Amino acid sequence: MDSKPPSPPPSPSKIQPRLIIHGGAGNITPSTLTPERYAEFRAALLTIVS
Repeated sequence: MDSKPPSPPPSPSKIQPRLIIHGGAGNITPSTLTPERYAEFRAALLTIVS
């Protein structure tokens, strides 16, 4: 029974991560939220992307 050594793993490719924010969360606009709630959403999104 001949056995072959395992193949080496493929060389890593350059990964370029992407962040996609889907707009399907509803109608989140300044006109549909209190100023305080809008500020919370805005701060959370800025935290995520920075």
